[in-house]
Amino acid sequence: MKPKLLKISGLNSFVDEQIIDFSTLVDSGLFGIFGPTGSGKSTILDAITIALYGYNAIARDTKEFINTDLEKVYIGYEFDCSGSNGRQTYRIERSIKKNKNGGIKTAFARLSFLDDGGNVLKIIDKVSQIDEEVKKIIGLNHQDFTRSVVLPQGKFSEFLKLSGSDRRNMLERILGLEQYGGNLTDKIKKFKKKKEEELQLLKGELNRFDGVSEENLKVLKEELCEIRKKEKELKIDINLIEKRYQELSDIWRLQSELSGYLKSMEDLEKETKEIENMRNRCERARNSKNVKPYLDRYNDTLEDINKNKAILKDILIKLDDINEKLKGKESEYKEICRRKDRELPILIEKEANVKYAIELKEEAQSLIDERRELTEKYIKYSEIIEKSEKELNNLKMGIKKDSYEIEELENKSSKLKISPEYREKLTNAWEFKKEYDELKREKKVSLKSIEDLKNNILASDNQLSKIKEELEIRNTEYVEIKDKLQRLELNPPKNNDYIMNKEIELHRLRSTLEDAKENIEKKSEIEEELRLIYENKKDTQIKMDYLKNRLTHNIDKLEDVKKEIDELEKSHRAAILSQDLKEGKPCPVCGSSHHPNVAEPIDYEAIEKIRKIKQGFEENKKELEKAIYKLEIEIKRDEKEENKYKRELDKYINKLKNINIAKLEKEIIDLIKEIDDRKISLKNWENKRDKLIKALEFKDKEKINFEKQSIRFVECIKKDRTRLEQENTRKEELDKKLKEASKAYIEAKTDLNIENIKVEIENIKRNDKELEVIEAKLTQLKNNVKKFDSQREKVEKKLNQIMLERSKVEEAGREKGKIIDEYNNKIKKIVKNREPKVYLKELKEKKSIIINEEETLRKIIEEEKKILDDLKQKRAGLENTNKSLGESIINIEQDLKEALKENRFNSIDEVKVYLLPNEELKAMEDKIAKYDNESNKLKDNINRVKKKLKGSSLEEKEFLKFKEDMENKKEAYKFLIEEIGKKKEKINEMEKNFHKIKKINKKVENLSHITDMLSEMFKLVSGNKFVEYVATSHLRYIVKEASKRLMDITNNRYNLELDSNSNFIICDNFSGGVKRDCNTLSGGETFLTSLALALSLSSQIQLKGNSTIEFFFLDEGFGTLDNHLLDIVMTSLEKLNQENLAVGIISHVEELKNRVPIKLVVTPPESGLYGTKVAIEKN
Repeated sequence: MKPKLLKISGLNSFVDEQIIDFSTLVDSGLFGIFGPTGSGKSTILDAITIALYGYNAIARDTKEFINTDLEKVYIGYEFDCSGSNGRQTYRIERSIKKNKNGGIKTAFARLSFLDDGGNVLKIIDKVSQIDEEVKKIIGLNHQDFTRSVVLPQGKFSEFLKLSGSDRRNMLERILGLEQYGGNLTDKIKKFKKKKEEELQLLKGELNRFDGVSEENLKVLKEELCEIRKKEKELKIDINLIEKRYQELSDIWRLQSELSGYLKSMEDLEKETKEIENMRNRCERARNSKNVKPYLDRYNDTLEDINKNKAILKDILIKLDDINEKLKGKESEYKEICRRKDRELPILIEKEANVKYAIELKEEAQSLIDERRELTEKYIKYSEIIEKSEKELNNLKMGIKKDSYEIEELENKSSKLKISPEYREKLTNAWEFKKEYDELKREKKVSLKSIEDLKNNILASDNQLSKIKEELEIRNTEYVEIKDKLQRLELNPPKNNDYIMNKEIELHRLRSTLEDAKENIEKKSEIEEELRLIYENKKDTQIKMDYLKNRLTHNIDKLEDVKKEIDELEKSHRAAILSQDLKEGKPCPVCGSSHHPNVAEPIDYEAIEKIRKIKQGFEENKKELEKAIYKLEIEIKRDEKEENKYKRELDKYINKLKNINIAKLEKEIIDLIKEIDDRKISLKNWENKRDKLIKALEFKDKEKINFEKQSIRFVECIKKDRTRLEQENTRKEELDKKLKEASKAYIEAKTDLNIENIKVEIENIKRNDKELEVIEAKLTQLKNNVKKFDSQREKVEKKLNQIMLERSKVEEAGREKGKIIDEYNNKIKKIVKNREPKVYLKELKEKKSIIINEEETLRKIIEEEKKILDDLKQKRAGLENTNKSLGESIINIEQDLKEALKENRFNSIDEVKVYLLPNEELKAMEDKIAKYDNESNKLKDNINRVKKKLKGSSLEEKEFLKFKEDMENKKEAYKFLIEEIGKKKEKINEMEKNFHKIKKINKKVENLSHITDMLSEMFKLVSGNKFVEYVATSHLRYIVKEASKRLMDITNNRYNLELDSNSNFIICDNFSGGVKRDCNTLSGGETFLTSLALALSLSSQIQLKGNSTIEFFFLDEGFGTLDNHLLDIVMTSLEKLNQENLAVGIISHVEELKNRVPIKLVVTPPESGLYGTKVAIEKN
């Protein structure tokens, strides 16, 4: 990723929108961001982070980043990234604002995909989608991005010197390796605990299946067979009993039915007299009902005549009252009309004048308000003028004071300044001193190296002699072991081929034995199956004999019923023909004219019932035939199975011929013993051989190890001698350089006439710092003078403008006063001393009273006239109605008399006596009809039941005893059925539980294996062992990459390595490859090494991403470097440009400004005037 453009407003000290053109900055490869402390340099990095990841990802972990004078933040960031389809440009914009609750929220967010011309190709405007898309584009979360982009040198300098757990912890934090440490341990621990709990649950579940076994299952199945046998026997007895019970039930039912009918007939006869009286009463009530319409019409007409006469009398009285009242109201109305014509015009004219006066008063009041506002403005302007004059005087005093202070500071500055020539000579002298000291240190190191190399060569020679002696001993031991091994291999026992043949023979015998046992078991099973088939055939035959007996009995009964139906149908047809026979007329069947024995009618329901009985016998016959057919099929199937099992039994009997189980078992035992003995012998021989081979290999490894040590010591001695020659040559060169450096240093001191150059440089640095403070104060004072002068001009301009405004206000007030006086005179002339609005109200009330009185009287007169007309119309209508009703009453009376005569009534009162309500009359008729129906039904039923009984009878005690016996049998059968169900349920449950136990045992086995594995894993990762391994692996890669970079930026002088304890060591190739601890590095060497390490670690973090970060910022670390080291560092940083990597230096050190080709200058905010400002400057 490479930045192109950044826009910031409202973020921390940034107020107005500031635009940073990163394209210009990163093109040069090296750029700087400079500004004093607190100017807003770090805010630029925060802006990039917020744009990409939102305000929750801000680097300094704070939400108080919106400028206190503003309500929102706007950030726009444009960048491009390389991908599989080439480079793609993106623009991301975010606005964050304060909400009412004091918190913050995203006002809007937008991610745009741009083409090469800057045109928008695609837009995403949802915050969550933008966050996800940014992670896809860059491939890093905000912590990784921040660690990759900002490299704090101080931290890596500290990291370089750390060791052990401190360095591992720091590396774990930077690279996010927590997932391999405590997190991984916790995960394994939790998962292990979960699996152990599951295992415990499964073991607890197994305890629930206590008593489930194959033996118990077999016992249950045997019990079930025994119960089924008893059930079959009991079922046959119940069927016979039920048949007899059905016959007795029919007799008992008919007997009970007849007794009920006779009792009901006796109760019905008690109501006969009451029913006859009720018949007479109903007849008279129906006659009175016929007369009632005539009677009602006569009464209604009489009532209407009387009602109309009363209404007519009331109307005549009302007509007289209204005529009298109307005359009085008309005279009042004429009087009020005359008054209206006289007074109303005068009141209207006065009302118009008063309204004009009110308008004048409102305008005058408006002018008074305006004049009051002008007075307030005049006072306000006067106060502002007074305040501005004071402010102007203060500004003039401030300018005078600061100008005097500037003059004093400029004089002091000129005294402290040092000439460039003197400064350059002093710097050269300091460089000579540092070079002299460095050469002395290098000479001391060289002498120590020479001494160390001599000691190393001597020690290596001694060690080489010892190794050669040890090598001779190992060679002798090696030859002895080899001889023993050869002797052992000449006398081997019988090999695996012989044992294999015996094992094959053993397998054959075992197979034969297993087959024989299996055949015996299968033979027993077949014999058991044959026994069950014989028993089943026997039971089936018994059932079939019983069903055939029932079928024969059923056929006999069916024939009897058919004959009975034929006799009844003949009698029924004869009865139908006999209905038309009359004495003396010939019979249509026999032709006789005398009929002494006429056929009695037959109840058709009786025939239908017998037909239903016949249908029942027919259905029973079909069911019996069907059951017999099924049993016949079952017998055939059993016979077929029997033949099949007999054939299989013969087959297994043939297989078992000539098989002796005891003999086979003895042969197998003997063969197993022989195989075990052979195996033990072979194993002992192999163990001896293996021990000798291992001892031989061990001695061979020792021999090779000593040979390698010998070669290594020879090479070390050779290398140390070569390095000793190089160090001697280097010492001579250092002596020569040391003389030259000493001479140059003494000459420089003599030229400058200074004894201690370091003290002089410190004095100059102190003066420079004081001068820097003075210069800063001068800049501030000049800015203050400039600011005060600008403010003075603004105040003077504002003062003149306000004075002009005040004079305008004064003139406008005088004009408005004249107009107000004129309006007041006009109002007084119209209303005199009265209030205009009150006076207007009085006039309107007088006018309203006159109009309302006239309107009210007019409406009253109209309403009275309308009422008078309505009453006259009603009177005429009622007089006509009464005349018509008088003529009708005569005809109605005549019709009533004729109706009384026809229905055998003597008077109207007699009619009223027999009148009944419709509900009561209907109830009486229903009761009579019900009585007749019940009487007829009872007679028919008594005759029908007597015919069916045919004289049969049954005692209650006998019937109940038979019924009780049958119920006991059924209860016993029901108990057996329940027992069968319970046994089946137990068998099914036990079979299910048996399968469950197998599954649970398998799960227990798997879980036990998993928990064992987890325990081993927990041991491996506990105690930070695994995270130590991962951190060391990452560290080796980081050191390898860092060493390449360090070699590159130091011209192949230094490379970085890890020793056996994983501590950093530095190798100086210019000093013969001398390896040193990192704590011995100078300030410049430490800075360069830390920089290489930081760059390598940044690359490692970026491996997580999808796109490389093509820029980074270096923060801290430059303030402590002298000019010489600064040159080395800057040269090293410029080399990074060759890797297409742009480097931004963040610093407040002034000396760096002239050492970068392009810089971004950050100007701090000025309270009340402006916020942070940025500008790009080129050198």
